[in-house]
Amino acid sequence: MTLQTKAVLLHATFSIPSGRKVDKAISDKVADDYSVTGGRAQSGNFNKIAIAISYLRPFIDIKRTVEKKIESVTLPYLHENDKMYILPNVKIMDFAKVWRKATSDWDSSINELRLGKYKEALDEARKRLNDNGGMFRESDYTDVERFIGKFKMEKFMRPIPDVHSMGFLTSLSELEAQGIRKEVESSINESMQASVQSLYNKIRNEMNGLIGILDKDSPRICESRLDGLTHLIRIMVDLNFTGDQKINDIQRYMKEHLLFVPASLRGNEHAQQEAISHAYVVIKMLDSDEETYKAMEKLYGFGS
Repeated sequence: MTLQTKAVLLHATFSIPSGRKVDKAISDKVADDYSVTGGRAQSGNFNKIAIAISYLRPFIDIKRTVEKKIESVTLPYLHENDKMYILPNVKIMDFAKVWRKATSDWDSSINELRLGKYKEALDEARKRLNDNGGMFRESDYTDVERFIGKFKMEKFMRPIPDVHSMGFLTSLSELEAQGIRKEVESSINESMQASVQSLYNKIRNEMNGLIGILDKDSPRICESRLDGLTHLIRIMVDLNFTGDQKINDIQRYMKEHLLFVPASLRGNEHAQQEAISHAYVVIKMLDSDEETYKAMEKLYGFGS
């Protein structure tokens, strides 16, 4: 089964106004007060809070919810900075449900701004920034429709490129087409290797987080941490796009030794230490070279 039949590419973007505004007059005054040669161009600008963060918080929370979901069910494609992700086909409906809820909440929050929240934000700013000789400037604010037009929430899903289904290459010479195919294939292969490393890092971070919780005098078992660990164990197979055997073995080991509920660990020092030991085994499995890995297979029995 090819990668193209296992997953799709996902890209999601958000645009949320910062709520801050450069005040040139105050910036000039600060530069003058401190006798800065060159004025505000050399001293810097004063950014005032034109819109209180509380009026932007609903949008920020929606963005974080979606990004958290993306982080939990995808791996980066090409590079993490590209914000393009590989979403397993089996998780498309799961993500779609989260996106629908986020879209509904986003639209509701936009409507609240339109129906009075934006005016409320301006009234709050007038009082906080002092519209009687203070920092408040009416000219800093647009009308409500222009303001809400600055909020964007978009996504797209696309098939993962396949070097064998690039129709536009028919218009090129065979030599040029071969060159493009090799370039695309190399890019995809690099991305797949990066996805394996990303999954390794995801597992390692989860193990270090677990150890950090348990390796304390009076550990507070964080249920969200354990929920995240359980989720990772269950989704590892779906995220193992290259069929990496080490990932399969690690998943099997984690499933056998690291699936538990908070109640089984809380106040149980022996169980906590055992969990820590198993977490360290997983980290060793991730870091081991081929020869060490084979020795660990015999020692711990995974991979059989």
